[in-house]
Amino acid sequence: HGALEALLDATGEPKLTEAERHQVLALLVSAYEERLKGATGEEVARAAARLLELLEQQLAALRDREPRLALLSRMAQLADELPGSDALERRKYEWAAERFEADPANRELRFDLQRLAERADRIDDLAVRFGAVEGRTNDPQLRHDLAIELGALFEGPLSMSDEAAAAYRRALELD
Repeated sequence: HGALEALLDATGEPKLTEAERHQVLALLVSAYEERLKGATGEEVARAAARLLELLEQQLAALRDREPRLALLSRMAQLADELPGSDALERRKYEWAAERFEADPANRELRFDLQRLAERADRIDDLAVRFGAVEGRTNDPQLRHDLAIELGALFEGPLSMSDEAAAAYRRALELD
């Protein structure tokens, strides 16, 4: 894979076109997926980490919602197989946050995002995200659910009792 890696990382001339870069990324992703199938021990972690880097580069080029969400899910699954680090936990949180923004009514995604926020020490960011969606959604059930979840965040890990009470009041107004 050395020649493909060199093409991808080349800073000199000639530069790859976007189409060529996409093709090289696809070839490298395929190669690293194959490498993972037969890998053992530390080789698994190295190959998976590089595969995640390549997938992040593919993600950066994607604009359409459905392919982005599918790739984010794939990346999250792969990352779950790696030994955790603070940096990886933050990346997983950001990927989950993007999936939440695309589908905030999905309870499973919200639960996953909250779990990752706790592991990445991003509860304050989670509260901001939940509050933003609560404020802009027209779905009364989603507003209710997010208000309850915000109340629990404020009451629990954020220790903000006034904000918790306000969130619970908003939920009660929607009942």
